[in-house]
Amino acid sequence: MPDMRATESRQLADLAIWFAITYLDSDTDYREYLQRQRQPASRPENKLILLDDIPISRWTVIKPITLVLMLACIVLFLFLRR
Repeated sequence: MPDMRATESRQLADLAIWFAITYLDSDTDYREYLQRQRQPASRPENKLILLDDIPISRWTVIKPITLVLMLACIVLFLFLRR
């Protein structure tokens, strides 16, 4: 009998996990169940923002330059090592 109880509890745990996965994979909008504090928006939510209007940040320019400089240093290091 003890093996049957262990098997049943394992099956129940498997079923609980399976139902949780099925629920999380469903098309349910979970945000409607979450309580959150509404913060005043810094901009109106219905305002359309075009991506062309967003100013270019320094990081978008610095990242590729840094990558090119690092690759140049690696190539120079490998060239001088010979």
